[in-house]
Amino acid sequence: MKIDKLTAILGLSVGAGALLADRVTKIAVMKGAVRQGPAFFSWLEITIHHNFGLLGNLAVPRILILLFSLLALGVLAYGLFDALKYNRRMDFIALCLVLGGALGNLYDRETYVYVFDWLMFFKTSIINFSDAFITIGLIMYAIGQFVRKIENKDVDCHETQTKIER
Repeated sequence: MKIDKLTAILGLSVGAGALLADRVTKIAVMKGAVRQGPAFFSWLEITIHHNFGLLGNLAVPRILILLFSLLALGVLAYGLFDALKYNRRMDFIALCLVLGGALGNLYDRETYVYVFDWLMFFKTSIINFSDAFITIGLIMYAIGQFVRKIENKDVDCHETQTKIER
């Protein structure tokens, strides 16, 4: 496996940047450096929420949350190594973004026993930057998979057409 050093450095920098941005924003909100209340748009509000569960504060025993987190990190590690192995830059960078977000929430869960959420959208969903980074990374990864699938179909069609012409 030949590792593209630029991809590795860029991806790990993106992941570290995501983790840092998450920590800094959470600390700023926790310490009161960012004012709670409406922010910029009527549908966005800064508030404080302690999420003791999983998605949407779904109540789940702590041991199951830990096991689920470890399983997710294992799948993520496999995806990262696979992306490096096949030199899939977008996949690697996207998954590093997911990793940075996941580590931000894991840090909260292990330090505070809950995930600190602070961005409320439409007065219903409360998230943090880690959640946003995970979502954006997964969307980037899905787009990369979709594009690669289309490109592979185009290659297969071209090869088939070439064989027919012979």
